[in-house]
Amino acid sequence: MENNHIMMNQKLLEKSHDLRKQKLEVFDILREALIVSFKNFNFIIFIFLASLPFFGFMVYYETFLQRTFVEASHILKHPPSYSTYNWPLPEFLAKTVTKDFFHKLVQLSFLYLVPLHLFELCTVIVTVDLASRIYAEETPMTLKEMIHKPIYGARLRGTFVTSFYVLFLSTCTLLGLT
Repeated sequence: MENNHIMMNQKLLEKSHDLRKQKLEVFDILREALIVSFKNFNFIIFIFLASLPFFGFMVYYETFLQRTFVEASHILKHPPSYSTYNWPLPEFLAKTVTKDFFHKLVQLSFLYLVPLHLFELCTVIVTVDLASRIYAEETPMTLKEMIHKPIYGARLRGTFVTSFYVLFLSTCTLLGLT
């Protein structure tokens, strides 16, 4: 009996080793992602519930961003007395930009850099951990098992590094476009 158990463990180790060595192409990765998401319907429900705080904050952030854009367009609209070629931009902006608008810009920058990406990171960590657990297990997990199982710490490092690179590159791109 113990010999069968040892052989079974060796086969499982060989299978997991073969899976690690296997190189997946882009379409293979997308296909596997679809298989994981439809393999367990509870996964879709759990990810939907885990993404609700991020979605709610995104709605708040986007409405705040759009209001700030509208206010900025009103500030930058020059009066008809100025010609387009000799419009004194710094002087005109110094007169029209208020402290309230400046505080909105600082608040918008803070909301973009801290809570928005923190919610995004938490959602990504939960999604990646749960998807990898579902991919590795053969039996479907219940919603209760998904909630009660702790997050596997070894996957956090890779997810955090990837998320940090995405944040860094997107912020640099945004600042570069500005």
